[in-house]
Amino acid sequence: MKKVLKKTSVKTKAKKPRAVHFDAISIFPEVFGSYVDASILGRAQKSKLISFKAHNLRYWTHDRHHTVDDKPFGGGPGMVMKPEPFHEALVDLGLRKKKDGKKTAKAKKACVIMTAANGKPFTHADAIRLSKFDRIVFLCGRYEGIDQRVIDHLCDESFRIGEYVLTGGELPAMVMMDSISRQIPGVLGKEESLEEESWTSGSHPPSSELRGTGESRVASRASDNVGARRTRPCGDCSCSCDGCMRPADVSQQPGTGEYPQYTRPEVWLGHKVPEVLMSGNHAKIKAWREGMRKR
Repeated sequence: MKKVLKKTSVKTKAKKPRAVHFDAISIFPEVFGSYVDASILGRAQKSKLISFKAHNLRYWTHDRHHTVDDKPFGGGPGMVMKPEPFHEALVDLGLRKKKDGKKTAKAKKACVIMTAANGKPFTHADAIRLSKFDRIVFLCGRYEGIDQRVIDHLCDESFRIGEYVLTGGELPAMVMMDSISRQIPGVLGKEESLEEESWTSGSHPPSSELRGTGESRVASRASDNVGARRTRPCGDCSCSCDGCMRPADVSQQPGTGEYPQYTRPEVWLGHKVPEVLMSGNHAKIKAWREGMRKR
């Protein structure tokens, strides 16, 4: 007798979608909840596509006033956020070493981002690239800024979201988290929604289709201001529409960049404050700061 072979079906476990975890370190952690728990980000958390936790920076201070800032070296108005609390926070998160602040093995799939006025402009391309990380940590600045040594030795990247001043880094962190989350598979529900995003390559509508929308009103205002500042078609996309106008050269627009700020301690993890800021020579300090300004 011939044996009858029965077909056997092999059950394969469905591959779990990759989840991205976000952290925000801030002195106002309570401001995040109402936004990240609502709408698309809220649904993404329930679906376990993303997770989020806000941390209070003051937890990593050791005086009774929970001080996170001090006066800037070289003088000037305002206060500068100290490096030690940020360092201790990243040590507790397992991303930096306590001894020297260098990356741990756990940090290989993580990105620590500083929100800073002298950071590079955040773009759609950055959102796509950063969505590939397993963990993203935002360090939110306040006051006159954060000690430059935090940016130089603890952060992977530093971003700003526009050519304007904000009270703190919490809003930029939420803007970037929103933009990055949209690039994570499954967050928007359908891939078609992502492909038709306004900043996706080739998806810009012609200016004739923008009439009556917010985009057309912005474009018309840009056109009305040609006499005030020269504009040109946007060079960030493949289109040549008139409704996508930007300043001809942002770096030549009026305004000043932000120079590096330093505060106590004078030496932190072996990294010293620039000697010129300790000199007391106001003329040299002013010249140094002007030379260090960034756009």
